[in-house]
Amino acid sequence: YLGIADIMRGRPAAALKHLDAALAINPSFSFAHSAKGSAHNLLGEAAKAIPSHLQDEKLSPFGLYRFHNLGELAAAYAFVGDFDASAEAAKASLELSPSYWYARLIRVGSLVRAGRHAEAAAELTAFHLRHPGFRMRRAELVPYADPKLNRVLIDSFQAAEQRSAVAAQS
Repeated sequence: YLGIADIMRGRPAAALKHLDAALAINPSFSFAHSAKGSAHNLLGEAAKAIPSHLQDEKLSPFGLYRFHNLGELAAAYAFVGDFDASAEAAKASLELSPSYWYARLIRVGSLVRAGRHAEAAAELTAFHLRHPGFRMRRAELVPYADPKLNRVLIDSFQAAEQRSAVAAQS
């Protein structure tokens, strides 16, 4: 849990040290695998994050925080450019927690990047219905070590919004 505290304090590199220590003691500690994936995501190491999130899925397929793990997995897939896998991981997250804004934001952006425009439009509508007061500042505040990572997710979402606006004018 020291690793989680470090993540919350914006110290993902320090978190990895604690999480590795926890996993050395108990390699089956699924929550530590998920947190380790989150730390890697925050550091811009999405390719390292994916195996950690998949391990959490394997160890804890009914875990209380599975929605979060799947949302983080969706982000990691988006960062490595596997937009179909990202959209599917986000969908699984939303099946567990339909109001999880982060997973829906990622799903919208991943669907549009995957060329699945009709699905992206439907998810965008769902996003706006569930989060009418949403401000993009919330996505900007996700504590990635490199703010360009925030932009990857935000730009994908905004591409869906732009496509939707153009379609509405037609």
